[in-house]
Amino acid sequence: MRVFKHLRSDWFRYGFETLAVIVGILSAFALENWRDTQRVKEEEHEILVNLLNDLRIAEQQSITFLDQENALREYLILALNQKSSYDSLSQAFYSDSIFYNMIWQLEMDVPIIHSYSDIMNTGKSGLITNEQTRQRFTNLEFSISNLRNQIYDRLRVQLLRIDEIFVHDLNYVRMISLRYPEISTDSEMENDYQSILNIQRIRNLIAIKLNLTHEVINYRKALDEEIQSLISLLEEELSSHDI
Repeated sequence: MRVFKHLRSDWFRYGFETLAVIVGILSAFALENWRDTQRVKEEEHEILVNLLNDLRIAEQQSITFLDQENALREYLILALNQKSSYDSLSQAFYSDSIFYNMIWQLEMDVPIIHSYSDIMNTGKSGLITNEQTRQRFTNLEFSISNLRNQIYDRLRVQLLRIDEIFVHDLNYVRMISLRYPEISTDSEMENDYQSILNIQRIRNLIAIKLNLTHEVINYRKALDEEIQSLISLLEEELSSHDI
């Protein structure tokens, strides 16, 4: 009887020790899982903060690019309206500098979001748990690609057709001297921009550039709205992020 009591006591002790070991192992697993979860949450939080900061920079870039595109658009419209606006246009409008920028210049840049490229290249996009956020960034990447294609289309037309104005109709030496002041223009014939803008072929080429620029502006505006919307989404998500 005493032996039975001794064995029963040993079983209770062994059972308690085994249970303690199991509880300890489970607690260690739970603690490690909690730590892993926290690390993932912290990494996701850092990714979202970096994306938000990049989006804010991209928004400022977008505003700058839009301002430059709109300035070009206004010059192109003024040039095409010069017949009806002749009396109201300043003589300063008919200058080498304005026509150089109007015909030659193109805004080629698009907003860049470095952190998104980084997480895609490192395969960390899965750390963004919000499906809507991931999808919105995929859409944003697609929109940037479409804008870039539209810009390249305008550049091809510029190179193939519009640049010929410099070769056939303008004294480009005078215009390039704006960038290279060491070039003497004393013997160079001045450009008669009022007469040049009466040539239908040139007016048509400027109208083509205006149309392409207007399309690029529409793409830029849509992208700008998309960036602003994503900024609001990330700000809301980060405000409720629990880390």
